[in-house]
Amino acid sequence: MAQQNSFIVDVDLRSHENNLFHRTREIDRERLIVRRGQPFSITVQHSDSLPHKHQLELVLRLGKHTLNDQSND
Repeated sequence: MAQQNSFIVDVDLRSHENNLFHRTREIDRERLIVRRGQPFSITVQHSDSLPHKHQLELVLRLGKHTLNDQSND
């Protein structure tokens, strides 16, 4: 899922486990579908440690959204 030579090596959305817990497995077995207000788990594999005083920020976008939809406001 991640690009070559990037800090993030792989992201596992743990779809099977999350969809089972959220009772959405019948809707889709491959994509992650979770219910609002319930916790879910993902696994992020990285190639190295973060430099000192750096933070990893995770941004989740909900709904239909593509890179072309973003504006430069």
